[in-house]
Amino acid sequence: MDKKKLKIILLIAGQGKRIRNLTNLPKCFLKINKKSILERNIENFQKLKVSNVMLITGYKSGLIKKTLHKNGLLNFNVKYNKFYKEYGNSYSIYLALSSINYDKTVILDGDLIYDFEILKNFISDDNKNSVLVGNGSIKDIECAKVLINKNKTVYKIIDKSSIGKSLLKKTKFVGEAPGMIKFNKNGLAKFKNSLKIFFKLKKNIKLNWEHAINHYCLNNQLYYFKTKNNNWIEVDNLKDYKKALKKFS
Repeated sequence: MDKKKLKIILLIAGQGKRIRNLTNLPKCFLKINKKSILERNIENFQKLKVSNVMLITGYKSGLIKKTLHKNGLLNFNVKYNKFYKEYGNSYSIYLALSSINYDKTVILDGDLIYDFEILKNFISDDNKNSVLVGNGSIKDIECAKVLINKNKTVYKIIDKSSIGKSLLKKTKFVGEAPGMIKFNKNGLAKFKNSLKIFFKLKKNIKLNWEHAINHYCLNNQLYYFKTKNNNWIEVDNLKDYKKALKKFS
């Protein structure tokens, strides 16, 4: 991907209810080795020299804006999701896509902590529409398990559920999707179209990005990029946070 034309969308609208015993702040303010998750993301974007960054905020959005201003990051765009309590982050993506021109774009889950090299290699790989995949266990219910077709495109992402034997007969498990997706200009336009259709079923608006991606994959090809770097973790709860403290100490 051409970094000069690259757009980044960071999803940080959620309330982080599962880490409420840790902090009352947005999850992106959790500190790992004296740096918040948000600060780590900002540093990685700056290393890439990407100027077009959009943050989709919701819970305590004003505090995030103050942090950006304090650090002189006035060039970052902020889009407020007023439905952050009711809707899933697939709606946050839809909001972002309604505000940007179609171009090469990377979408990041805001609770993902990762080495810079993972992001750098992911966007440098090629121009294919793809999802990042890391090592994961097929037995882990919480893991966003990526299944691929025989043509090595994504068939489905199974989240918070086990995989049936009949499904495994026609697919292959390749790992976990931590929450990093990229689209070229054409793929992004198709994804926005797919989201419009996806939301016609009202219950879907409460679902997260994995379900929106599965709907996209029904009629479009999405590839996967497998990282060999294990220095990443998605922080959903206290257990994950403790793991992150050890991994990034």
